[in-house]
Amino acid sequence: MKSWTLIACAGLLALAGCTNSVAQGTTQAKEPVQEQQDAFKKQDTSADTNTDVKDTTESKGTANTTTTDSSDAVSKNADRLHQGLKDAGFTVSDYEAELHEVSFDATNGNSFLGADVEYIPNARTSYDHQKNDNDVTVENEYTDGARSMCVLRDLEDNTYEILGVDEDSDLLYDIDDIKSEDIGTVKHIMVQVGFPAE
Repeated sequence: MKSWTLIACAGLLALAGCTNSVAQGTTQAKEPVQEQQDAFKKQDTSADTNTDVKDTTESKGTANTTTTDSSDAVSKNADRLHQGLKDAGFTVSDYEAELHEVSFDATNGNSFLGADVEYIPNARTSYDHQKNDNDVTVENEYTDGARSMCVLRDLEDNTYEILGVDEDSDLLYDIDDIKSEDIGTVKHIMVQVGFPAE
């Protein structure tokens, strides 16, 4: 179909050239139509286009697999954190699950904290950025291989925040607004999820 369109356009251009030559009183030799058709056939790139479409489809499939894997990891690890808080006597509310993030609130009558588990490509960078924020000070930090956890004290309201990062799965954990008397409990829950605390 593409070849016929190109041939038709070439024919119109050749005809316009002949008409123009006659109008000016000159004559020019024209290529035979067959040579023009052969030239257009060589320029046909439909085979290349099909290859590009195939490559795009394969990369989309890989992206979909990565999205599903990261979404499953977020859900699974958020459920472990959620269950750990419930087992420790926290009441969990406002549970929200998105494709790459799960967040919820939890209270035990003393602390009213917010918990968040999120997939972020290169989560270590986000972890380091939050850890080095001017509004917090690092109380403790623990690292074991690809997992790190730190306890931060908020300088404005004197509450605590626990950040965790798993570089293997690019998951970032963030639990904030923790009262000082609940730090030990929340750290223990993070250890149950798989983070170091020594």
